[in-house]
Amino acid sequence: MSSENKKNNRALKAGGYSLLTAALVIAIAVFVNLIIGRLPSGQTKIDMTKNNLYSLSDQTKQILKSLDKDITVYWIVPAGSEDSMVSHLLDSYTSASSRIKVEKKDPIVYPDFATAYTKEQMESNSLIVVNGDKSKYVPYSNILVTDMNQYYSTGKESQTFEGESALTNAVSFVTASVLPKLYTLSGHGEADLDTDLWNSVKAENFTVNSLSLLTSDTVPSDAGCLIINTPEKDISSDEAGRISSYLKNGGRLILVTESKYQEFPNLYGVMKEYGMSPVPGVVVEQDAKHFLPGYNYMILPGYGNHAIVQPLQKNNYYILMPTAQGIAIDKTLPDGVSVTELLNSSRQSYSKKAGYKMSTYEKEDGDTDGPFTVAAAAEGPNGSKITWYTSGTMFTSDMNQTVSGGNFNLFLNSISWLCDNKDSISIRAKSLDESTLVVPDADVTAWKIVMLFLIPFGILAIGILVGIRRRKQK
Repeated sequence: MSSENKKNNRALKAGGYSLLTAALVIAIAVFVNLIIGRLPSGQTKIDMTKNNLYSLSDQTKQILKSLDKDITVYWIVPAGSEDSMVSHLLDSYTSASSRIKVEKKDPIVYPDFATAYTKEQMESNSLIVVNGDKSKYVPYSNILVTDMNQYYSTGKESQTFEGESALTNAVSFVTASVLPKLYTLSGHGEADLDTDLWNSVKAENFTVNSLSLLTSDTVPSDAGCLIINTPEKDISSDEAGRISSYLKNGGRLILVTESKYQEFPNLYGVMKEYGMSPVPGVVVEQDAKHFLPGYNYMILPGYGNHAIVQPLQKNNYYILMPTAQGIAIDKTLPDGVSVTELLNSSRQSYSKKAGYKMSTYEKEDGDTDGPFTVAAAAEGPNGSKITWYTSGTMFTSDMNQTVSGGNFNLFLNSISWLCDNKDSISIRAKSLDESTLVVPDADVTAWKIVMLFLIPFGILAIGILVGIRRRKQK
């Protein structure tokens, strides 16, 4: 065989190898695409949002993993009106658990379907979560929450995506055998829970009842937690004894106090049994990182090391505490008692002994140097638990909105910890006010074209051109 023929054969072989390589790349790309196409979309989409808008929390994953009952989620939405955030949320749940099944119900096709589960006005893109004969309606307005409270002052509305918390709470509701009960103490000028906070508590599947220990001899045995919210007057010695007995038997208490009401020997006597007592006065900050500009008494406390506050710290949430009071923790605690700091002021803070009667923020004689514990969690014998917050207005909507929901999340985390509902200790709302990076379907289609056609055929074309060029060179 002549040398010229040998060269031609080598050139043909090289071209054949190029064609074979290109064909193999195309085959692999098609095969991979077919496999990925069969996977749930929740497993093939990457969450690139700054606040993990489309990622499920570890708590939700744990709840879904432990499901032993089949759950059906009915998505009430007209065809073509599906909200992309709700779609991605549902994909995440079905991907995380084979127990979750989603069915779309077009209200135009099935106009009476939802009436079997709720009497409320049906909103498009709402959900109905069903387990046997138990169900819970999740309106779209509870998934995408719009806050207009600051619209008239700033001209802006705030939106939060609360789909995960709403759907997970609904799943917990339809699978729970017993729902925890909360009791709020009355009879001493206690403040009502803020309406928005009240709704958030109920959304967590807690029931809330009022309790007077002036007419009841004991805290009810079914109480998951007793709430004492900013009383104006002290409790009686008899009431203190009943609360103390409740705690000694494994009771749970969340106490919120206001520094201007300081003469509470009976109430604070109960706290003293857990090694805690109030520091007279109001905490004033001098560290600019720990108070709102121009308001030294509206402190932004630091975090301690506790399960209640860890999720908030991890996600860089602030807590706002106006006119907070210090908590002194005994160096030697009673037997079986442990106290953990939840929130604290800086080393540059001090407590103004004059309290609400202060005439200056400057430090004066008699004022006490910080830092101070301004919120604490205590555990005692028989599983008793207490959380104590020393700012009476911190759990109002205004204060909560200033820190993008941090205060309400703190309260809800406290209730969950007190009621041993650890799976619910998390961040519930995710702000939509931040810019996010989301890959739309159109871009997904474009990338499929690039990966499946342009790149493989580009490689093939390059192979053909290389083969042709080598032939010409010979």
